[in-house]
Amino acid sequence: GMGFAAVAGGGGVFRRPAGLPGACRVGRMPARRLASPAHIAQLCGWCARVAREEGAQALVFDLRNNPGGYVTELTEILDYLLPEGNIFISRTNGGEEVTYTSDASCVDLPMAVLVNANSYSAAEFFAAQLRESVGAPVIGEQTSGKGYSQILFDLPDGSAIGLSTARYYTGKGVSLIGTGLTPDTEVTLSEEDQQKLLLGELTPAEDAQFQAAVAALGLS
Repeated sequence: GMGFAAVAGGGGVFRRPAGLPGACRVGRMPARRLASPAHIAQLCGWCARVAREEGAQALVFDLRNNPGGYVTELTEILDYLLPEGNIFISRTNGGEEVTYTSDASCVDLPMAVLVNANSYSAAEFFAAQLRESVGAPVIGEQTSGKGYSQILFDLPDGSAIGLSTARYYTGKGVSLIGTGLTPDTEVTLSEEDQQKLLLGELTPAEDAQFQAAVAALGLS
């Protein structure tokens, strides 16, 4: 799933998990993937609310174990968060190229991103573009490197074949195919903590990757 956390100061309404400094407050909004327009509206509204009303000092986006989603939703979120510039490029096998851009309106807060080996496609490009556009630190593990779109065709024996129809690039033309995204700070969770993360039972205080993101933002 995809989670979002705000690291806020002062008297924010978020509960303070054990292990975080008293000046910081953390809130999490659980979500599944970069998918529906309703999800986009929910995320954008949440970012605006924590920024304005809760006195957030920073945002942490959790894209660990995230399967990705649709290009339209990815680019809408990036446009909302990031300043003016190119944010995503798609090139079809036929040579057609589409460049997506962001306007000048943005969320003016420091941001960090959590990723792991199960961060795929749109989730990888979300992290890569936040780093490319605003220098957001990426924390965790090397990502999967799925930098293309596919159409699946079902075969008579019940299996399926996937045909790649387009390649994806960051706003500056960087491909992630076969390489994935290398984190700025590499932190691996123990098998036990990985299982807790999957079950939604890993607390922020126990979460070494989240703690590394807080430290990278200068808030530890």
